[in-house]
Amino acid sequence: MKRTLWLACVLLVLAGLPARADRIVTVRPGPEGEDSAPYGFFPALVRGGYDTLYAFVGADENGAEHGMQTFLRFELPQGLLGPNERVVSAQLRITYAFDFEQYGNVNDEPGNLRCHVVTQPWSEATLTWMNRPAFDPPFHVLDGITSFRTLGFDVTAQVSGWATGALPNYGVALTSTTERVLGFYAFERTGIDPNVKPYLVIRIGPSALPDADADGVADASDNCPQTPNAAQADEDLDGVGDACDDCTHVANADQRDTDADGFGNACDADFDQNGIVNFGDLAKLKRAFFTTGPDLVADLDGNGTVNFADLARLKQSLFRAPGPSGVAP
Repeated sequence: MKRTLWLACVLLVLAGLPARADRIVTVRPGPEGEDSAPYGFFPALVRGGYDTLYAFVGADENGAEHGMQTFLRFELPQGLLGPNERVVSAQLRITYAFDFEQYGNVNDEPGNLRCHVVTQPWSEATLTWMNRPAFDPPFHVLDGITSFRTLGFDVTAQVSGWATGALPNYGVALTSTTERVLGFYAFERTGIDPNVKPYLVIRIGPSALPDADADGVADASDNCPQTPNAAQADEDLDGVGDACDDCTHVANADQRDTDADGFGNACDADFDQNGIVNFGDLAKLKRAFFTTGPDLVADLDGNGTVNFADLARLKQSLFRAPGPSGVAP
C-alpha cells in the first residue's frame, strides 16, 4: 500500500512539471558564408563573390556546356546541441526568385531541383566548374517547379550528422536536370529580404533516450557512453569505442589494466613504466613465469597464468611503446 502511494505521488509531481519545449535555431549566413554557382561555359571562372546562384543544364548550338550548379555550406553555431538534445528536424529553404528573362531566355518546361550531400571540402574562393567537389546522389528531389516560390528540403539527417560530428560538414549541392533556369540570391546579396536568401531552420528538442556524453548516440547504443564519439569508431571491434578503449589496436572488451596506467594489459608489456618495452620488461616477465592469479600485471592475455603466450605478446611489442590507447594521458 505504501509503495503504491509513493508511486502515485511521484507521478503527480512529474505530471506537474512543465514539458521541455523544443527550440528553433535559424542559420542565416551573411557574406562570410560559403556559396557559389560555377558555370560550365566558363569552367575556370570563380563565382564565389557573385550575389546570384543558379541550377540548370543546357548547351548551345555548338554543344558547349552552359549548365550551372549551386554549392552551399552553413557553419552551425558552436554548442548547437546541449546535453541530452537532438536535432528533431531541419529544413533548407531556398527561394526560386528569378530566371534569365532579362536576357530574353525563358524556358517554360517544369523544372526540378535536386539536393545532394557534398563529400569533399571546397571553398567559394577557389571553386570553379573544373574543380567542383564530389557529391552523393540526391537525397531529396523537387519536381514540377513552374513559378517563383520558396522551396524546402528536408535536411534533418544531414544537419544532425554535422551537429554531432558523425558527418563532415561539406555542405550541399543543388542541381537540376532541366533547362529551366532556377535563380537564387547568394549570401553576398544585400538590400533584400533575408528570407529570400538560403537559410536553415533547425528544431532542437530533448533526446528521446538518455545520452550522457551528448554526442547524439543514446547511452544504450553508445560504445563510449561517457566520452563523446559520434562516429562510434572501434578499430579492434571489441565493442569499446576507440575514444575510451585502453587498447585501440588489440581487442580487449574487459579493459583490464592492472597497473592503472591507461594502457590495457593486452597492449602493455611495459612493466617498469619507462615508456618502452625492452629487456628489463622481459626479465620481469620471466620472473613471473608460471605464476597464477586473477589480475597479474604480466598476464597479457588475461587467462590467469603468465606463460609462453604472454612471452609471445611481449616479443611482438619489443622496443615499442605500449598501446596505443584512447585514454592514456
